[in-house]
Amino acid sequence: MSKPAPSLHDKLTQLRERFIEQLSSRLVQIAEQWQQSCSSPEEQTRLAPELHRFFHSLKGTGEIARL
Repeated sequence: MSKPAPSLHDKLTQLRERFIEQLSSRLVQIAEQWQQSCSSPEEQTRLAPELHRFFHSLKGTGEIARL
């Protein structure tokens, strides 16, 4: 017999757990990118879209996980 599909609650719980597990490494990545962007105007221009994606992804995932 097959295992029942996980409930929405179970899926959200797993998503929250993964989000929390990955949060510290994502924050380190953001801090590193921020430091690099502060080194020169050229780096700031180059890294601004990447920083925006990091923050946008972090915010979106946090909202989905209801954090």
